[in-house]
Amino acid sequence: LAEGIAGSEEAFVAMMNEKTNSLGLFDTQFINASGLDEDGRMQYSTAYDMATIAHFIWQNYPEFREVSSAEHKFIEANSYHKAFDLYNDTNLLTTYPGVKGIKPGFTWEAGLCLVTYAENDGKKLLGVILGSDDRRGEMKELLDFGFGKYGIKVDHPALDL
Repeated sequence: LAEGIAGSEEAFVAMMNEKTNSLGLFDTQFINASGLDEDGRMQYSTAYDMATIAHFIWQNYPEFREVSSAEHKFIEANSYHKAFDLYNDTNLLTTYPGVKGIKPGFTWEAGLCLVTYAENDGKKLLGVILGSDDRRGEMKELLDFGFGKYGIKVDHPALDL
């Protein structure tokens, strides 16, 4: 993906860092396209920056919304890459009503992370969990709290996380 968009991973990473700066986000640093730490160097961000990046992408890239909200997506091979069979492990898609997706993450330094977009009764929430031991349980609590502030009770079964 990075090579197809920018010609190289290094150029793509530079584009990502330039975009975050153009959005006024100066507490985020990308070092590669995967999001994983490497060679003793760590990527970093804040919950605010992650929420702002997620909101920007959600609003401006319908392809991302489509892939992020799908439980499964098959991407056919082309001249840039092999075929990919992708499964979304953001299981809140199927267990928490209104969740549209976005992205889980993990590194040993960052712990379990999750950025989630959800809509219920016309209200939209974007939640960010960083450094968790239970990202799905914490996101459920965060979404319940957020929707509860609008007087919205989300009926969901006990989540088997």
